[in-house]
Amino acid sequence: MIPLKPITKESDGLAQMPPSSWPETDWDQILALRDPAAHAEALNEICRSYHPVILRVLRGMDAANAEDLSQGFLEDLIQNHRLHRADPDLGRFRHYLGKMLENFTRKQHRKKVRQKRGGGVVHLELREDSAAIAPAGTEFFDREWARTLMDRVVEGFKREEAKPELLRLALRELLGGGESEPETYGELSARTGSPEGTLRSEVTRMRRRFHERLKQEVALTTVRSEIDSEIRYLLKALGE
Repeated sequence: MIPLKPITKESDGLAQMPPSSWPETDWDQILALRDPAAHAEALNEICRSYHPVILRVLRGMDAANAEDLSQGFLEDLIQNHRLHRADPDLGRFRHYLGKMLENFTRKQHRKKVRQKRGGGVVHLELREDSAAIAPAGTEFFDREWARTLMDRVVEGFKREEAKPELLRLALRELLGGGESEPETYGELSARTGSPEGTLRSEVTRMRRRFHERLKQEVALTTVRSEIDSEIRYLLKALGE
């Protein structure tokens, strides 16, 4: 077993990581777990990279116990060699990790229920208890991945674009309306004196640049052949 460092605000990686970061899926590193000579180093690096993400997901499920659960989950992965079964041919790594997290949190919930009912005595599960089980880890991982990736793209775009009013229009068309609606093309044309057609052309070009930036970010976490399908999946996850 590889000892894990105690979780603190300084050591959990959240203070050092930007809030919208997501680890790049390095399948070479994950598959290196099967090599005895590379196993320890690969395992430490995977735990270091994914621990902050696991912690954020668990905070969405159970904020009060997230830190203890994250340590327990990583220890469970290590002790039972669960990461060895991950395979790029079987789907996305975050889905595999999310499924493992879902199973782990369900087991922890059932254990807690048994303790409340009288220790090791076996009881029938009640319907209301099944509703209290934490939401699926895969769904949480997907939403977390989608939100953090999109946040990164939007924030980067805001820093680069010199016309925030056009950016608001572009983002509304790409992502839907926000809390406050931006100006219409007609209103913006009347205020700036720019022809409405010119404004529409600029927004169209901005949307294309945004889409290219989005593809670049998605490419960090998936193989090239799956980029377009991953973008569709991202937008679907954001809409749920």
